[in-house]
Amino acid sequence: MDNWDDFRFLLALHRSQTMGAAAQDLGTNITTVSRRIERLNESIGAPTFKKTGNGWQLTETGQLFLPLAERLEAALETDRNNRRSRDGISATLTLAAPPMVFTGILIPQMHNILSQHPNLSLNLINRVNVQGLGDADIMIRYERPVQGRLITRRLGEVTYRAYRSTACPNPVDGWVSLGKKYDLAPQARFGQRRFGTQPRVTAELYEQKFAIMRSTGMQAILPDWIADVQPDIVPIDQDDESLRLDVWVAYHDTRRQDVAIAATVEWLVHCFRRSGLNRADIESASGDQPDDTSGPESEISA
Repeated sequence: MDNWDDFRFLLALHRSQTMGAAAQDLGTNITTVSRRIERLNESIGAPTFKKTGNGWQLTETGQLFLPLAERLEAALETDRNNRRSRDGISATLTLAAPPMVFTGILIPQMHNILSQHPNLSLNLINRVNVQGLGDADIMIRYERPVQGRLITRRLGEVTYRAYRSTACPNPVDGWVSLGKKYDLAPQARFGQRRFGTQPRVTAELYEQKFAIMRSTGMQAILPDWIADVQPDIVPIDQDDESLRLDVWVAYHDTRRQDVAIAATVEWLVHCFRRSGLNRADIESASGDQPDDTSGPESEISA
């Protein structure tokens, strides 16, 4: 391999699936992306991508080299962040999480970490029900990740149950849920089981979901910590079935020595603790026994 930097282009095209988007992410042009991918193919001796109706997809050969490319990227980011942070943390990190985790838990407490680390920048991206890190440095998700070489840490627990609004005097039948990207999320599956049918209305935002509940009287599955601050949103039945979900943070195992990652994860733990959602502070790595959160650190390969 003559130029390890070509793996940056493999990662960018894999994540964006189009030459144009990859070029934009890398700050270059489509011709350069195409040339670097071709050079990588020649070095490896086989094509790493194939063109499909859904964009550029990795071939079997490309899939074999993807973990190596991700490890190289993570190791370089760790080294860069640590060298910059000798006189205080200096880094830009991408944090992926469900939108309401940002809105309800992290953003209200963001002043703490940004004032403590003036040279730390955060890029927030909404992500729901995704296993891999993708282009994120750190991700937060419901349920423990089971794919990839990840260090994971339990942040807390969220309880979901069925709610209704007292604001509508003549409620209509049905329930409201979030959009299609949430269909496979455990809370959406819980709603389908609880109500015995598909949602009658879907919306992209929780604010829209609350507005629909108030105007129509339709019911919804909501996390307790969000519903509790809405005066007119009440449980359908206090003794009703509920869904408990662990909330996990994860980052690549090659970043375990990254001081910027470590500081950000500690801030996340602090945010969940202050929100009252953290009943246990357990750290581990994704391993062969994913339910044993108190066991020794271990790793898995996707």
